[in-house]
Amino acid sequence: MFQPLFAIASLACALSPDIWNLVVLRFVRGTASAAAPVFGPAIIRQIFNVKSGVRTIGFLGSVESLVPALAPNLGVLLLAKFGWQSSFELVGIVAIVAAALIFVLGLPRQPKVTGAQCSYRALILDPVFMRYALSQAMALVGLVVFVFGTPAVIVGTMGGTLDHFIAMQVCGVLGFIVAANLTSRCAERWGAERIIFFGAAMALASGATILAYALAGGNDSTLLPALFLPMNVGLGLRGPLGFYRGIVASGTNSARGSALIVFFILAMTSLGTIIAAPLINQGLWALSAVSCAIHALSVDLLRLLPRIPEMSGPPHDPTRV
Repeated sequence: MFQPLFAIASLACALSPDIWNLVVLRFVRGTASAAAPVFGPAIIRQIFNVKSGVRTIGFLGSVESLVPALAPNLGVLLLAKFGWQSSFELVGIVAIVAAALIFVLGLPRQPKVTGAQCSYRALILDPVFMRYALSQAMALVGLVVFVFGTPAVIVGTMGGTLDHFIAMQVCGVLGFIVAANLTSRCAERWGAERIIFFGAAMALASGATILAYALAGGNDSTLLPALFLPMNVGLGLRGPLGFYRGIVASGTNSARGSALIVFFILAMTSLGTIIAAPLINQGLWALSAVSCAIHALSVDLLRLLPRIPEMSGPPHDPTRV
């Protein structure tokens, strides 16, 4: 249902006669696109075992990090060659192809759950689920808030250029992709919980290093790629494992568990951006302090809340709170 709606709304955007119609249709597109991040991880858990599931989520995260980095360049090219409508037309065609594949190949049915287990309240009151959901959100938000504010900091207070930001982003995305595709092997060797905590601690250490550099008077934006890289590697290591364990912790209510994790990420990104925005003019130290505090919360949540003992053990039941 949602995939055809997204395709139709995308093609309709290309035919919009004015900005107000475009705004409404963009809202429809956003609503329709919300299904994929909610049901995708739940479906991955259904059709893959633990090892393959973590690896698949790592690959999915790699694509999701690469697309935002490449899409603006493709969008500029399409705008210059074919006009603003072409971006919506291309996305609409791709969505139609995806909808056709889903129709032909089908998707596994989501297990039907009823009663207390079928509620967001049960998940929110479950400390095991909240450990993974909130720490996952904080780890990603700490990075995203820093990325959002860095262009203004580099250009406005460090005397750098957007080329320095691009270099930082390229290094960060590549580091994340490599780590996200290695995390399954690392978990096999050292254990999932150790890798999750190590990744969160690495991201915190990166934020703390940037903060220390800024407080010491450092103002060279060409060093940011090296300082920022461990934050991306840490997220790549802990991200797929943390998300998968959050889905496992939601029990049979995996669709709602996935929805809550996505909600926490989006809501906390908005809150973190609101907190960081007024401080950007203060320079790198203020932005890195906000990012560092968010990463510290991610680590603290992992330390303080209970975890799933063993992935191979009995399924976690969120109703037992």
